[in-house]
Amino acid sequence: MWNANDEAMALIFGRYGYDDASLADILAQDCGRDGSLSFFVAGSGNFPVSEALSGPGAFADASGGGFMPVRPPAEMRCGLWVWRSDEPIEHLKRLARLTDAEEERYDSITSQSRRREYLTVRALISTVLGKRISYHPSKAPFITDDDRFISISHTGQWVVAALDTKPTGVDTEYLSRDVSRVSHRIFSPREMSLTENPTVLWCAKEAAYKAYGMEGTDFLHDITVTDIAGNRIFVDILSRHITLMHFTLGELMIVVCE
Repeated sequence: MWNANDEAMALIFGRYGYDDASLADILAQDCGRDGSLSFFVAGSGNFPVSEALSGPGAFADASGGGFMPVRPPAEMRCGLWVWRSDEPIEHLKRLARLTDAEEERYDSITSQSRRREYLTVRALISTVLGKRISYHPSKAPFITDDDRFISISHTGQWVVAALDTKPTGVDTEYLSRDVSRVSHRIFSPREMSLTENPTVLWCAKEAAYKAYGMEGTDFLHDITVTDIAGNRIFVDILSRHITLMHFTLGELMIVVCE
């Protein structure tokens, strides 16, 4: 459980100092040929490192078994952040540093879970990047006064954000999510044959859509998962061929564009 003396906890995928690198470059270097992954941790918290990663690659714990009380520089060009929101709401609100307009929007939200989600997204961007987030009319997020691309996903108490120098998309779902009711409307029989867990297909199509989709994009006909090899997913979307990476983080499935 979160401790009032702790800072907000976030996991950072990637490394420091890649000023000119895209997230794909970091993924390629950090995953490497052996598929191993490196995680960095900002702040502190009680998330069990032992359950942090599973998949085809070995987990490389950069913090030596614990959490590193460091934050990435605001000029870090790209990365992937995972934030577990279990802080007291007032503390989370202080981290979010809401503007007057955001405060007004926050007060209009009646759902407690949506209020927490609203604050967590802004706390993550403000605390880790020192930036503010806004939304296009299409509801796609962007960072104010910044030329980088951002994608955000949330489920339950978890918020995931991907930052890149090119269009990117990220999606996360609980591994236990049952998508069988909609699978026939979203996945082809061939796609279903690629994996025993359709959640990875769902996340892949969502992440691809966030990166390159447009209004009217049909998940069944316009986004096709062509293959899954190890922790990489190959997707065709609107005449583009893209690669995504998937991994599990405890109870979560996370898929992000390379």
